[in-house]
Amino acid sequence: MRRMAAINFVYFVTTALLLYVHEVNSILPPSLKIDASEAPFMVYVRNQRHYCGGVILHERIVLTANHCLAKNTMTVAAGRSVKYSNDGNVQTVVVEKTLPHEEYSLDPNGIQAYNDVGLLLLATPLSFNKYVQPIELTSEVNFNESATLYGWGSTDAFVNSPSFYLRARNISLIEHDLCVELLNKAVTKCTKQEYEICGEKSACNGDSGSPISQKVNNVTKLIGIVSWLADDNISCDTSPAVFESIGHFSQWIKDGMRALLKGNSTENQDDNENVVHVS
Repeated sequence: MRRMAAINFVYFVTTALLLYVHEVNSILPPSLKIDASEAPFMVYVRNQRHYCGGVILHERIVLTANHCLAKNTMTVAAGRSVKYSNDGNVQTVVVEKTLPHEEYSLDPNGIQAYNDVGLLLLATPLSFNKYVQPIELTSEVNFNESATLYGWGSTDAFVNSPSFYLRARNISLIEHDLCVELLNKAVTKCTKQEYEICGEKSACNGDSGSPISQKVNNVTKLIGIVSWLADDNISCDTSPAVFESIGHFSQWIKDGMRALLKGNSTENQDDNENVVHVS
């Protein structure tokens, strides 16, 4: 009896350790699960077909990838650290309206997206606290410093399943010329656009629209969102991951926020004049 109990205990501990190692070293490895308070600007965007990431810009506005927008019902979950958790920190809000980029398109190769940014107007405002906060935007990108990617995407390069936990990992950014070279070597040929930022392999299925940030004067600021991945139709295990630059789209974001908020009579006009600041 004691021997069986000992065997069961060893099995339990071994299984727990394996699960722990998978989760900690499993976005793509190596990433760490984090609490929502460490990325209060991060949201989980969901519709009937798929899931994405998004970024809080205003109590009523979320930025995501254009290809994440859908005509069916969309919801946004803010303050969430665990996928299925609906604890007191989680705020789930229905999307009232979407604003796609007017020049968005998908390349015939089925991978590269152009002008891949979109805005979501929430039906009700988020309540800001330590778990739910907007992020500041910046047009500054420092290729000599790492960036941080946040997301709910798959932790397996070949399996399309969301992470159970909110995750983050530091990634190296890739300069323009090297990115062009890497894309030329990829199975599916893509042409890097000037408004795209490249990074090492990192993002995966479900990370679209998720933020990458850098510290500017010790303040976490948004520099881009996940758009597409080289050879995404094969796996996520190829560099580069490609992000839309916040600096390039800052004016479009400002104009879009004003348009969405102006169209809602409950918003204060003063808020429309100061919807977002880009440093």
